[in-house]
Order: sequence, then structure tokens, then C-alpha cells
Amino acid sequence: AIFASCIPEIIDLIGTRPKYGGTLKNERGRRHIVVCGHITYESVSHFLKDFLHEDREDVDVEVVFLH
Repeated sequence: AIFASCIPEIIDLIGTRPKYGGTLKNERGRRHIVVCGHITYESVSHFLKDFLHEDREDVDVEVVFLH
């Protein structure tokens, strides 16, 4: 019920913002991994368990999950 009462305000916020109105700060040397698809707690747990396994070397990487 609380979410439903916020819908008009959310639509106003989204509607007044230009589609490509943001800015991008390009930072060299920053690496990232984008994980997308059917994201569940189990799939994220398996991914992170493998990605952060002690046998892998440490890497400075940003991980982004898109659901």
C-alpha cells in the first residue's frame, strides 16, 4: 500500500529527468565485471564463491549485478 501511494511521485521524478541527462566520468584503469541474467541468491552465491576463491589471485575489480 505504501509503494502504491508513491507511484505518482516516482512517475513525476522519472518523467522530469532527461533520458540521457547524466554524466559519465571515465576513469582509466578501473576494471569491472557485469553479471546479468536470471539473478538469484543462489546464483550470486555460487558466482562469488568461485570468483573470490582463495586459489585465485586478488584482483581490483568492480562487480555489477543487473537483474
